[in-house]
Amino acid sequence: MSNNLDRPARLLLRIMYEKNKQLYLHSLRCADIAQGIYINLPEIKNTVREETVAMAAKLHDIGKLLVPDEILETPKRYTGEERRIMDYHPISGAELLLQYFNGDLSDESEKVIFCIRHHHERFDGSGYPSGLKGTNNPIIAQIIGLSDYYTALTEKRAYREPLSREEVRSCLLENNHLFHPGIVSALLTHVEHDIGEKLDRKQAVSE
Repeated sequence: MSNNLDRPARLLLRIMYEKNKQLYLHSLRCADIAQGIYINLPEIKNTVREETVAMAAKLHDIGKLLVPDEILETPKRYTGEERRIMDYHPISGAELLLQYFNGDLSDESEKVIFCIRHHHERFDGSGYPSGLKGTNNPIIAQIIGLSDYYTALTEKRAYREPLSREEVRSCLLENNHLFHPGIVSALLTHVEHDIGEKLDRKQAVSE
């Protein structure tokens, strides 16, 4: 990873850990899933580095550091104003890094910042903040978006219990218009093969 991103990344992750451990752990889990997708998507390895994918996943939610805790932690449905504040976090996160670099960006940093800004875009154009559709949203940002979506579904939240792998699979198939089918396939391969094997080995040892 380019050195000019290492320092702010370490700083922001430390702040995230100290301010909101749940958000910090979500970001690490998201990075694990994103790397699993990357490994099972060999056609992108000539254009995107695995380290870049991992860093983008770890930093994708840094904009939430600027969201008030009472909004982040509410178990209730967001009000209109709360939703507006939450939906702005991809932009504020990207701007946070842009201000740090003051225009002196490496190619890797540009990719990471783009992912932060656009990880809530969807394949059918229904996402935000720009409504990017299909391949108008680069594949690395689509990987981060799906990793974030999957990780959120498998985590316990104030308003629901975590979904099982089977429930998440059904959710992905029912909402297949939201994500690139090739990336979904890579995710399912990772979850069902790579993670599934680890869980099976762990269960066998415990028995």
